[in-house]
Amino acid sequence: MREAAERRQQLELEHEQALAILNSKQKEIELLQKAQVEAKKEHEGAIQLLEITLDSMQFFSPLCLPRPKSVSSKRNAGRRVSNSTSCPRNWKSFGSKLGSLIF
Repeated sequence: MREAAERRQQLELEHEQALAILNSKQKEIELLQKAQVEAKKEHEGAIQLLEITLDSMQFFSPLCLPRPKSVSSKRNAGRRVSNSTSCPRNWKSFGSKLGSLIF
């Protein structure tokens, strides 16, 4: 009888310890899930910023780079193309504004 009582007490102690470990692991999982959601939001924001940057670079690219004569007029239809190799003045101000968004 005494051995059964001691065994029961030992099992209850082990059960409490296992519950404490389980609760700790569940809290850790919750924190990791929250961090994952936050990282996903930051990642999506970075992607949006890169897409904006890419769109802007594609917009200014024809203005800044000389185009070879072999480029078809169909490709350039509806776009303002300059033959000069210098970027417009607002390119630098755009770059500084974009830099402030990144940092």
